[in-house]
Amino acid sequence: MCQILVMAGIKRYSAATRLTIAVQEIMAETERDGFGFATLGIEGNAWGIHGAKWVDPADAWTPPEKKIAPYTHELSDIIVGKGRESAKIQVGIQRLRPRALLAHGRFATCGISLSNTHPFIDARNKTVLVHNGVISNHETLEKKFSSCDSEAILTAYIKEDIAITPERIQTMVDKLNGSFACGVMAFDGFQWVVDIFKNSQCSLYVAYFPRIGCFVFTTKDTTLQKAAKRAKLRHGPIVEVQSNTFLRLSAVSGKRLFVGSFNHEVKYETQSIKELINSYNMEKFGLAANKDMPEPYVSPLERDVVGDKYTEDYGG
Repeated sequence: MCQILVMAGIKRYSAATRLTIAVQEIMAETERDGFGFATLGIEGNAWGIHGAKWVDPADAWTPPEKKIAPYTHELSDIIVGKGRESAKIQVGIQRLRPRALLAHGRFATCGISLSNTHPFIDARNKTVLVHNGVISNHETLEKKFSSCDSEAILTAYIKEDIAITPERIQTMVDKLNGSFACGVMAFDGFQWVVDIFKNSQCSLYVAYFPRIGCFVFTTKDTTLQKAAKRAKLRHGPIVEVQSNTFLRLSAVSGKRLFVGSFNHEVKYETQSIKELINSYNMEKFGLAANKDMPEPYVSPLERDVVGDKYTEDYGG
């Protein structure tokens, strides 16, 4: 359906930018209905959310008419970019010294428009979301800025105060009927965090990139492999994230802060939604190493920091 990219604890901004651009180019081959990104960066002495989005992925990295300034612009204020000065956007990302990044390539299941293009941002609550999947009961859930089903997850996340109390993830997912793999960047009252959670209907893969200095999450393992090759970045084994898992990382350091689990049973309201999800081959997987990558692997869900031997073996 869509593809997402999530990073937290970025140490080398130029390498993260190269990989993001490579991932976007690969996403655009199949996800052609929109692209957007948001970063947690520093402007002056203040942390803030910055980013841009485009309805046509072919326009990606062209200067938008408005950027996402720290907490000041609602989703409806972001205007599609014009022109072909991609170098300015790319240099701008590095200048912000981003520590965390969310990006999204869209394959639309509802109207194609800027308001339906990810990321979804609630500036007042300092929360940003990207989502892959379909929420079939979104019309019964609250949305403020769009007609997209994904925004219903953002609203549910804020209403259940997940940023402050991640233990309430079960209450939140109980409201959702459908498939989801999400990345959320939020302020928990003390620090910026990145939350990653998925159910069994959507895939999500992760690998450690030594040159970037953090773990990188993507929807497809093939996207990660191709992008790494294009960006000339080495990485560790690609691992699939376990279903029904909630992972919280520090947005600034990348350190694991919380790991939880939830139960989620998909109840299809209509046959058409079930057929739609099945048509995209959303299979159920556990945590498993990619067969094309070297063994053994060390799960990112089982450690806070990367060991010296891992960095030595897969360093770039």
